[in-house]
Amino acid sequence: MAHRGPHGANGSREQIHLPGNTLRPLYMAAGITLGLLGLILSWPFVAVGGAITALSLALWIKDATRDYERLPRER
Repeated sequence: MAHRGPHGANGSREQIHLPGNTLRPLYMAAGITLGLLGLILSWPFVAVGGAITALSLALWIKDATRDYERLPRER
């Protein structure tokens, strides 16, 4: 029989972490859509869509890294 501690059913101390709300995925989708639409319309749309996609991806990774670094280190 497993040990049942105060932190969980099986004695684990893991906490569930959910990232905060963000609009980064929406910006990524808009940038990708604009870039793909630019393949049909005009190359400047591809450039702008690519820039939006790259910028939103970089900021999204930065936010996720900051959230990860704030997690408690118990081990």
